[in-house]
Amino acid sequence: HKPMGGVCKGLRCCWFKRGSDSVICAGLALCILGLFVGIIGPVLLDAIIEDGINQGLVVSSKDSPGYDGWQANTGSDGQPVSYDIYLWHVANPDDVLQGARPQMVEVGPICYREHFQKFDVEFLDHGREVRYNQQTWYTFDAERTPPGISDQTMITQTNTVAMFLEYVVKEYESALQQGVEVIVDQVFANLEQQHPLLTKPLEKAKAALEGELASTELWEVVLKLTLCVAYPDSKPSPFYQRSAHDLYWGYFNDPIMTIIADLLALANQTISTSVVGIDTNYTSIEDARRRRGMDTVYTGKGDLARLNAYKYYQNSTQTWFCLSPTGGNDALEEFPACPPPQYEWTPEQAAAAGYVSPFATDFANRVEGTDGTGFKTQLSTDQLQVYVDDIYRVLFFEHTATVTDFHGIPLKRFTIKTDQLANADEVPDNAQFYAFGYSGLENLTHALGFPYFASKPHFLDADPAILEPL
Repeated sequence: HKPMGGVCKGLRCCWFKRGSDSVICAGLALCILGLFVGIIGPVLLDAIIEDGINQGLVVSSKDSPGYDGWQANTGSDGQPVSYDIYLWHVANPDDVLQGARPQMVEVGPICYREHFQKFDVEFLDHGREVRYNQQTWYTFDAERTPPGISDQTMITQTNTVAMFLEYVVKEYESALQQGVEVIVDQVFANLEQQHPLLTKPLEKAKAALEGELASTELWEVVLKLTLCVAYPDSKPSPFYQRSAHDLYWGYFNDPIMTIIADLLALANQTISTSVVGIDTNYTSIEDARRRRGMDTVYTGKGDLARLNAYKYYQNSTQTWFCLSPTGGNDALEEFPACPPPQYEWTPEQAAAAGYVSPFATDFANRVEGTDGTGFKTQLSTDQLQVYVDDIYRVLFFEHTATVTDFHGIPLKRFTIKTDQLANADEVPDNAQFYAFGYSGLENLTHALGFPYFASKPHFLDADPAILEPL
């Protein structure tokens, strides 16, 4: 019979004698091919795709494929970032002063675009680490902001400058005391010059005033003085009106700070009339370089689990808040600043540079985790550690859902663990974050120098008692 098929190896050939043998062999080959295409192929393809994604995530040199997108989002192909803010507006401030319940109106979203560019970039340890500084700035997005509001919409809130005044006065107490005394002397000298026949009564009035000032806390005297002088067209009030832009990003030539500056000038001292905002809007690379330190993060090279994890945040493994900035230039609209932190600083050196620790322990003030902008693929953990610089602390995020609303691709959704912001009575470890008030609030009072609290949007997961008086 004529051979139906065969296999040759070297000089030896094997032939199938029956047609059924060829069919069986071909079927076996197809089974193997089907097994590869159906099972092994997808696994191998997924591995190839995942490796390609991971290679794009790892930026270990300026030649890395993902470097341009990592370094800045300002180019034509830059990834746009939306940044929306909501502010509370007190609709009935005069009624509140008479004992009425505040009528709080939420204004927003006031929409911005976030832009960033990293500079002074330096790759270290053969590309395993990268050190850089970053300018982040925001531009108002009128197209996405609802009609009728803008970043110039006027908002009524409690006067945070007046609340902060106690700290300012105590910081400059000696000089301000001298300034107040100079003003008292000038006022009564002018009165005596204008009314020479009233010298004796004026001397008694001056002595009585000086006695009253001596028995009263200086910050209370200065507060009453500034509220009366700074807002001459209205009654002294704990409320004030500023634009949404000013409240969130800060502003210059504040009326109260201008009076403080005038008082200090009488003692040959200076202070900026600026008021910092809730967040920072760096106007240039030079501005960012002057006001913040360098970050060092792991690139993920050799260990994807450490992708984007901080080694140093602003030169430090501990969080420092600049409570007593110096310098600045009101005419050029340059905010005052503290010198950038240094990783070898002791607490005493940090304090001398104007910094305070936001919380009570080194553990609470530590810098660990990523900045939250990227993670390795195929996460096997249900918990992520993120350093949230807006509130100066590490937070843990937990996997709460898997969603497919991004082009059908399954994605894991992570949200802040609710026990992170719980009251210390519920979670005793939270005492190191000064969590002695309502659950759901982050206490930033120690950092900012006056009562200040942060929460999730719309008081999500917070104690319902927070909303009862509003």
